[in-house]
Amino acid sequence: MANELQGTLRDSFMIHIAGEGLPINHIKLAVKPGEKRTPVNKMLKSLTQAGYKRIGDILDAQYSKIDIINGLERSECKLLIGLLQRISDDPSLIINLEVLRFLEEEYIMKEERKGKIEVIKHRLREMGMIE
Repeated sequence: MANELQGTLRDSFMIHIAGEGLPINHIKLAVKPGEKRTPVNKMLKSLTQAGYKRIGDILDAQYSKIDIINGLERSECKLLIGLLQRISDDPSLIINLEVLRFLEEEYIMKEERKGKIEVIKHRLREMGMIE
């Protein structure tokens, strides 16, 4: 436990990179139906006031610093850890994985196309057809 407190939250939670860029309010999406949202809203307000804007900002925070954020109670720290664990276990709570896969495939296709174009340009330069 002592080693855990020296690391960052990122060391404990594997949250998809697309989720890291989302505003911290997206953490609310991990709240299960029937659970109270008031403590979550209060926790998010405290985090926002402390300067945390994105989920990645929270992941970069030291465990030891989370406990001393003004206005963040111990129960809210546990709540934050629990919600981050849910998101880590099921990233689809905050991001649409199908859309994400589609965007990643599109990006890969564009990069492959760029690579092929560069090969063609190189060959044309060698042949003296373009500069």
